[in-house]
Amino acid sequence: MGYTFKFDKNEELGMITPSWTDRYPVLPGWTSFYLSQVEDSEKITTYISDIKPSLLLFLRQLRQMTIKIELSGAERKLIKLTRKDVDSDIVVLEDSRSSPERLLMVKHTTKTYKEETKRMGIEESEILLVFPLTELGMPKIEQHAQPVHAFLPIKSFGFTVCNPTWE
Repeated sequence: MGYTFKFDKNEELGMITPSWTDRYPVLPGWTSFYLSQVEDSEKITTYISDIKPSLLLFLRQLRQMTIKIELSGAERKLIKLTRKDVDSDIVVLEDSRSSPERLLMVKHTTKTYKEETKRMGIEESEILLVFPLTELGMPKIEQHAQPVHAFLPIKSFGFTVCNPTWE
């Protein structure tokens, strides 16, 4: 059985409180989001097109995302993102717009400041470092900026990863 609901900015608290609807089709086994009557469709299309496969690194249960953009007229865009866990620390991210990317994931648990009022009862945090690999499993050293994430992707800050043997 599927559930469908909508957020309607024309209703009271409509952007916060969902209301039930049967207007949209239910695709068994899928979660679907429909955006309609977008005032600036070009802007929202740009935002959606900027979604990177690294998003799947932080949404632990999500393994695949298919984004279908249909605008008025014949414009249509399909983006498919997939995460494949090869090993406990190796992940392959696939993006229909580019080549697959192999990544080494290193998790580290660290103690936190127990007196932080915004995080009462939280005594440790997990840090996840992700490093790109070549097809042969060697570190991939790139001169361009690497993206920085804080739970979900933020943006590229211009940080580069260097090979310690270059020093």
